[in-house]
Amino acid sequence: MASLPFVQAPIEPEIRRCGNAQTGILEFPVLNGLTVGEGEIIEKLSNSQAGTLEVSARVAQTVARKEKITLTEAFGVIEKALSGQELEPAQEKLVERHSADIDELRMFFAQQGAKTQTATVTALIRCRLNLPKWDDMAHLPRTLFNEIWAFAEEEIAAEGQGAVHVPTEEELKKPQVAPSNGKAPIGNQLVGI
Repeated sequence: MASLPFVQAPIEPEIRRCGNAQTGILEFPVLNGLTVGEGEIIEKLSNSQAGTLEVSARVAQTVARKEKITLTEAFGVIEKALSGQELEPAQEKLVERHSADIDELRMFFAQQGAKTQTATVTALIRCRLNLPKWDDMAHLPRTLFNEIWAFAEEEIAAEGQGAVHVPTEEELKKPQVAPSNGKAPIGNQLVGI
Protein backbone atom coordinates (compact mmCIF):
# COMPACT_ATOMS: atom_id res chain seq x y z
CA MET A 1 0.00 0.00 0.00
CA ALA A 2 3.03 2.26 0.22
CA SER A 3 2.62 2.89 -3.52
CA LEU A 4 -0.70 4.72 -3.03
CA PRO A 5 -0.60 8.52 -2.65
CA PHE A 6 -2.39 8.70 0.70
CA VAL A 7 -3.17 12.12 2.11
CA GLN A 8 -2.80 10.44 5.47
CA ALA A 9 -0.91 7.16 5.58
CA PRO A 10 -2.49 4.19 7.35
CA ILE A 11 -1.32 3.55 10.89
CA GLU A 12 1.40 0.99 11.34
CA PRO A 13 -0.25 -2.39 11.96
CA GLU A 14 0.32 -4.42 15.09
CA ILE A 15 2.45 -7.52 14.62
CA ARG A 16 1.33 -11.06 15.39
CA ARG A 17 3.98 -13.70 15.97
CA CYS A 18 3.29 -17.27 14.92
CA GLY A 19 5.52 -20.20 15.75
CA ASN A 20 8.02 -21.13 18.42
CA ALA A 21 11.72 -21.86 18.85
CA GLN A 22 11.34 -25.29 17.26
CA THR A 23 9.31 -24.23 14.18
CA GLY A 24 10.78 -20.77 13.82
CA ILE A 25 8.82 -17.58 14.43
CA LEU A 26 7.13 -15.53 11.71
CA GLU A 27 5.78 -12.01 12.15
CA PHE A 28 2.51 -11.10 10.40
CA PRO A 29 0.96 -7.62 10.29
CA VAL A 30 -2.53 -7.55 11.83
CA LEU A 31 -4.86 -5.92 9.30
CA ASN A 32 -8.24 -6.87 10.82
CA GLY A 33 -9.37 -8.56 7.65
CA LEU A 34 -8.04 -10.09 4.47
CA THR A 35 -6.60 -8.02 1.66
CA VAL A 36 -7.97 -8.18 -1.88
CA GLY A 37 -4.87 -10.06 -2.97
CA GLU A 38 -5.23 -12.61 -0.18
CA GLY A 39 -8.86 -13.18 -1.14
CA GLU A 40 -7.92 -13.72 -4.77
CA ILE A 41 -5.21 -16.22 -3.84
CA ILE A 42 -7.63 -18.10 -1.57
CA GLU A 43 -10.28 -18.25 -4.30
CA LYS A 44 -7.75 -19.39 -6.89
CA LEU A 45 -6.11 -22.06 -4.73
CA SER A 46 -9.25 -23.43 -3.07
CA ASN A 47 -11.57 -23.05 -6.06
CA SER A 48 -14.40 -24.08 -3.77
CA GLN A 49 -17.16 -21.51 -4.06
CA ALA A 50 -18.96 -22.71 -7.19
CA GLY A 51 -18.41 -26.38 -6.35
CA THR A 52 -19.78 -25.96 -2.84
CA LEU A 53 -23.01 -24.39 -4.06
CA GLU A 54 -23.32 -26.94 -6.87
CA VAL A 55 -22.94 -29.98 -4.60
CA SER A 56 -25.20 -28.46 -1.91
CA ALA A 57 -27.86 -27.62 -4.50
CA ARG A 58 -27.71 -31.10 -6.04
CA VAL A 59 -28.24 -32.82 -2.69
CA ALA A 60 -30.98 -30.37 -1.66
CA GLN A 61 -32.75 -30.86 -5.00
CA THR A 62 -32.63 -34.64 -4.61
CA VAL A 63 -34.01 -34.47 -1.07
CA ALA A 64 -36.69 -31.93 -2.03
CA ARG A 65 -37.86 -33.98 -5.01
CA LYS A 66 -37.97 -37.30 -3.15
CA GLU A 67 -39.55 -35.84 -0.02
CA LYS A 68 -41.89 -33.45 -1.88
CA ILE A 69 -40.70 -30.42 0.10
CA THR A 70 -39.25 -27.07 -1.01
CA LEU A 71 -35.57 -26.62 -1.73
CA THR A 72 -35.34 -24.19 1.17
CA GLU A 73 -36.80 -26.76 3.56
CA ALA A 74 -34.48 -29.47 2.24
CA PHE A 75 -31.45 -27.21 2.53
CA GLY A 76 -32.47 -26.22 6.08
CA VAL A 77 -32.64 -29.83 7.23
CA ILE A 78 -29.34 -30.67 5.54
CA GLU A 79 -27.69 -27.64 7.12
CA LYS A 80 -28.96 -28.61 10.58
CA ALA A 81 -27.76 -32.19 10.11
CA LEU A 82 -24.29 -31.12 8.98
CA SER A 83 -23.85 -28.54 11.71
CA GLY A 84 -24.94 -30.92 14.47
CA GLN A 85 -28.04 -28.95 15.42
CA GLU A 86 -30.91 -30.76 17.08
CA LEU A 87 -33.37 -32.21 14.59
CA GLU A 88 -37.08 -32.76 15.00
CA PRO A 89 -38.15 -36.43 14.77
CA ALA A 90 -39.45 -36.02 11.19
CA GLN A 91 -36.20 -34.33 10.19
CA GLU A 92 -34.15 -37.15 11.75
CA LYS A 93 -36.04 -39.70 9.64
CA LEU A 94 -35.48 -37.59 6.52
CA VAL A 95 -31.74 -37.44 7.28
CA GLU A 96 -31.66 -41.23 7.80
CA ARG A 97 -33.39 -41.80 4.44
CA HIS A 98 -30.82 -39.60 2.70
CA SER A 99 -27.77 -40.46 4.80
CA ALA A 100 -25.64 -41.48 1.80
CA ASP A 101 -26.11 -38.13 0.05
CA ILE A 102 -25.66 -36.16 3.26
CA ASP A 103 -22.51 -38.13 4.14
CA GLU A 104 -21.15 -37.41 0.65
CA LEU A 105 -21.81 -33.72 1.25
CA ARG A 106 -20.15 -33.92 4.67
CA MET A 107 -17.02 -35.45 3.08
CA PHE A 108 -17.03 -32.80 0.35
CA PHE A 109 -17.16 -30.00 2.94
CA ALA A 110 -14.33 -31.59 4.92
CA GLN A 111 -12.17 -31.75 1.80
CA GLN A 112 -13.07 -28.17 0.82
CA GLY A 113 -12.33 -27.00 4.35
CA ALA A 114 -8.84 -28.49 4.18
CA LYS A 115 -8.25 -26.86 0.76
CA THR A 116 -9.44 -23.51 2.08
CA GLN A 117 -7.19 -23.73 5.14
CA THR A 118 -4.16 -24.49 3.00
CA ALA A 119 -5.04 -21.73 0.53
CA THR A 120 -5.54 -19.21 3.35
CA VAL A 121 -2.24 -20.00 5.07
CA THR A 122 -0.48 -19.80 1.69
CA ALA A 123 -2.15 -16.43 0.96
CA LEU A 124 -1.05 -14.93 4.28
CA ILE A 125 2.52 -16.12 3.81
CA ARG A 126 2.68 -14.84 0.23
CA CYS A 127 1.06 -11.47 0.88
CA ARG A 128 1.97 -10.51 4.42
CA LEU A 129 5.50 -11.84 4.38
CA ASN A 130 6.07 -10.49 0.86
CA LEU A 131 6.89 -13.93 -0.58
CA PRO A 132 4.67 -13.94 -3.71
CA LYS A 133 6.06 -17.19 -5.12
CA TRP A 134 6.11 -19.16 -1.84
CA ASP A 135 4.88 -22.72 -2.36
CA ASP A 136 6.51 -24.97 0.24
CA MET A 137 3.55 -26.26 2.24
CA ALA A 138 5.16 -29.72 2.36
CA HIS A 139 7.87 -28.43 4.70
CA LEU A 140 5.76 -26.15 6.88
CA PRO A 141 5.53 -27.64 10.39
CA ARG A 142 1.95 -28.56 11.37
CA THR A 143 2.21 -26.50 14.57
CA LEU A 144 3.18 -23.40 12.61
CA PHE A 145 0.45 -24.08 10.03
CA ASN A 146 -2.15 -24.31 12.82
CA GLU A 147 -1.00 -21.04 14.38
CA ILE A 148 -1.12 -19.21 11.05
CA TRP A 149 -4.58 -20.69 10.39
CA ALA A 150 -5.81 -19.53 13.82
CA PHE A 151 -4.46 -16.04 13.04
CA ALA A 152 -6.24 -16.11 9.66
CA GLU A 153 -9.53 -17.03 11.34
CA GLU A 154 -9.13 -14.04 13.66
CA GLU A 155 -8.46 -11.77 10.69
CA ILE A 156 -11.51 -13.09 8.82
CA ALA A 157 -13.72 -12.71 11.89
CA ALA A 158 -12.46 -9.16 12.48
CA GLU A 159 -13.78 -8.16 9.07
CA GLY A 160 -16.96 -10.22 9.29
CA GLN A 161 -16.10 -12.36 6.26
CA GLY A 162 -16.70 -15.61 8.09
CA ALA A 163 -20.50 -15.49 7.76
CA VAL A 164 -22.28 -18.30 5.96
CA HIS A 165 -24.71 -17.37 3.20
CA VAL A 166 -27.78 -19.59 3.08
CA PRO A 167 -28.81 -19.79 -0.58
CA THR A 168 -32.34 -18.85 -1.59
CA GLU A 169 -34.56 -21.28 -3.44
CA GLU A 170 -33.89 -19.33 -6.66
CA GLU A 171 -30.12 -19.66 -6.19
CA LEU A 172 -30.44 -23.39 -5.60
CA LYS A 173 -32.44 -23.81 -8.83
CA LYS A 174 -29.93 -21.94 -11.01
CA PRO A 175 -27.42 -24.11 -12.85
CA GLN A 176 -23.87 -23.29 -11.87
CA VAL A 177 -21.96 -21.90 -14.83
CA ALA A 178 -18.30 -21.01 -14.67
CA PRO A 179 -17.69 -17.31 -15.31
CA SER A 180 -16.36 -16.45 -18.76
CA ASN A 181 -13.33 -14.73 -17.24
CA GLY A 182 -12.14 -18.01 -15.71
CA LYS A 183 -12.15 -16.58 -12.16
CA ALA A 184 -14.10 -18.00 -9.27
CA PRO A 185 -17.31 -16.07 -8.53
CA ILE A 186 -17.21 -13.57 -5.69
CA GLY A 187 -19.77 -11.94 -3.45
CA ASN A 188 -22.39 -13.50 -1.23
CA GLN A 189 -21.88 -17.19 -1.81
CA LEU A 190 -22.13 -20.30 0.24
CA VAL A 191 -18.86 -20.69 2.12
CA GLY A 192 -19.67 -23.89 3.93
CA ILE A 193 -22.07 -25.39 6.36
